[in-house]
Amino acid sequence: MELSENYKSIENYLPQRKPFLFVDRIVSFHGDEKSLFTEFFFHEDLWFFKGHFPDRPVVPGVILQEAIFQSGAILMNFINQFKNQSADTQDHRVGVISRVYDVKYKKMILPQTLVGIEIVLKDQMGEGFLFSGKMKSEGKTVLTLEFMATLA
Repeated sequence: MELSENYKSIENYLPQRKPFLFVDRIVSFHGDEKSLFTEFFFHEDLWFFKGHFPDRPVVPGVILQEAIFQSGAILMNFINQFKNQSADTQDHRVGVISRVYDVKYKKMILPQTLVGIEIVLKDQMGEGFLFSGKMKSEGKTVLTLEFMATLA
C-alpha cells in the first residue's frame, strides 16, 4: 500500500519525541498481511554513544528493542485505522509492552548505520497484540524478537 501524507507523519502515531524517537521513516504498510516496514539511521551524535562506549560506541540492545517496539506501536495504530477504514481516525492511546520473548541479537550496530525494521502481527486478543519483529542492516539480521503490547 502506498502511504498517503497522513501516514507519513510519525509523530501522529507515537508519543515519543527526539531524542527518544527511533523511527525515521515508514517505508510500507500491508494491511492484509498486517505488517509494517520502517527505517532508522543511528547518527553518530546520538546521546547514548557518549557513554556506551566512548572508545568503541555501539547501540545499546535496549535501544534496538525500543526501535522495534515503536514500530509495533505504529502498526497497532495502522491496524485500528485499517479496521475502521479511516486514515483520519487516530487512536491516541499509548502502546505498552507487557512481554518480550525469544530475543536474539545477531550483530552489533555502530554509529552511522541504517537499520530496517519489519513488524508482523501474529495474533490479536481484544486489546492485546502479539508481534514478531526483525531488524536488519546491510541485508543481515541484527535482532529478532516477539513481544506482546496493549493500548493503554
